[in-house]
Amino acid sequence: MPAPTLVDTSGAMRIAWFHSPKCGTSFGTTLIHYANSSLPAGVAINSAPSNPDCMPMAQRNIFGISFMCDYPFDQWFNDRGAIFWEKPGGRFGGKANFADHTSISELLYARWSGHFVGLFRNPALRAESAYNYFGAREHYSREAYARRIRGSQTSMLTGQTRDGLDCFIPSTACLSTCTPGRNSSAMSAPQLPVHYGSLQSLLQRLDASHLGCAPQPNIEKALARLHDGFAFVGITEMYDLSVCLFHAMFGGACHPSEFSNVRLGRSHGALLPTAAFTAWGGLVDGDDWTVYAAALQIFFRQLRSFHVNEETCAALCPLNADRFGQYAQLFRRLRL
Repeated sequence: MPAPTLVDTSGAMRIAWFHSPKCGTSFGTTLIHYANSSLPAGVAINSAPSNPDCMPMAQRNIFGISFMCDYPFDQWFNDRGAIFWEKPGGRFGGKANFADHTSISELLYARWSGHFVGLFRNPALRAESAYNYFGAREHYSREAYARRIRGSQTSMLTGQTRDGLDCFIPSTACLSTCTPGRNSSAMSAPQLPVHYGSLQSLLQRLDASHLGCAPQPNIEKALARLHDGFAFVGITEMYDLSVCLFHAMFGGACHPSEFSNVRLGRSHGALLPTAAFTAWGGLVDGDDWTVYAAALQIFFRQLRSFHVNEETCAALCPLNADRFGQYAQLFRRLRL
């Protein structure tokens, strides 16, 4: 298998950020510094713009657009063409936003396959974070919100939903909105242990009765795209380690600004997911759990392939070396 690369056959850098909601806007800071090493070291995707014309979007926390306004991409991120999948259009006046939550259509997959990068998150933790940010303020119950967003990350991978936020924001139309009573389970979902030595046990325990309701995401296509189309897969719960792995794989200077939390919420990930976090809102999101389990397998395999451990991370990110001791248990499990 060829080594992952973010350079195309012409030698130009190409990066397509698959940004699933509530999986880590902060990762954009790693990407911008990798794509242009001349950026000021302290700049982050959510930095206050120096151009006052960019401030309105920053004040609305639309950081991708505000950053692209402050650092025009045709000047800062051009390598014989656009370095980033800039995601033109979107929901904010047609402005391009490389941090938007755009799904991967057939055309986009053909254009960017092999150059996708993204973070994946425990579906239950992601659901809780999304609920706190979007659902609770519109008085949704957890059960109704869980049905609404079921399979959303899987559907983003396959292009079966238009935009990753469509189902997350209750006031927007949702093409994959679930209707209570149709294929939806009101039962308490089983607590599923996650054994990192055998992730297959997780997949075998995902009962179809807890998968929610139609339309059914195309899980086979999602897994194929994850395996074949992504140059980098990170894990939100292990964000610091994901940043380290990115630099181990692709190089580039590691800056303290990459470790800032852009959208600090009330739901914080555990270092390792536990059985208590497998179900949320009375159901197990089987499709997104299957994708997440596959992402974990890829992530752990790359940690081994690139010999990532506490020492290598400290060497790659010396100004943040103290952040990697928390992974000592995981390093021992993986024998890194």
